[in-house]
Amino acid sequence: DKGKKEKKSDKDREKDRAAKTKQKESDKLKQTATGSTWGKYGIIREGDMYMKQEEFFAWLSEVKGVPQDACGQRELKEYFSDFCEDYNTATMPSKKYYNLAAWYAKEQEKAAKSGSEGKRFERAKFDDEAERQREIKRAREQRALETTALMAKAMRDGEGLVADMREQEELKFKMRQAYSVGDTLRARELSERLDPTRVTAEEIKKKFGSYAPSLSSMK
Repeated sequence: DKGKKEKKSDKDREKDRAAKTKQKESDKLKQTATGSTWGKYGIIREGDMYMKQEEFFAWLSEVKGVPQDACGQRELKEYFSDFCEDYNTATMPSKKYYNLAAWYAKEQEKAAKSGSEGKRFERAKFDDEAERQREIKRAREQRALETTALMAKAMRDGEGLVADMREQEELKFKMRQAYSVGDTLRARELSERLDPTRVTAEEIKKKFGSYAPSLSSMK
């Protein structure tokens, strides 16, 4: 039947496109990982999500087209893994995703030199340096609020997260006890059970200060 053949042909073409895309990504990773671009802008890992949150959320929204509040904890970790790969292999579509603040400053400098009124940027132009600094501060505070809300939502949605956090803290306490009495074997065993990507209440508070969600609000 002609219709079935065409349908099958469409499926085959879709599979071929997917295979080519996957191969292209694999080749890109191999080339950059062994070449001079690897680590050009530094190396980041999964535990650096909160240090690079501004760049990550900009990339998530602008490159992936995914709203922040549409992701749960698991989806965020998966997307950040992709972000780390592009960051470490220096294959981001724009330099802004390596250092957002530096990129904005450079764009402002270019705009001032060119004097072009029609040139548009993703931020408003500032009348003076003091106003620019105030705007940067406001943007950071807004991102902190959005990130806190996003984390709180993800924690509410993820059953057992608070229990996992408490378990991680208990493991850390037992590990320190084992070290203090010289039981290095036990301490090493406990350290291997720790999840280095787990966000603890202490880390959340250290990062966000008064904006940090409490354990009781995560239950």
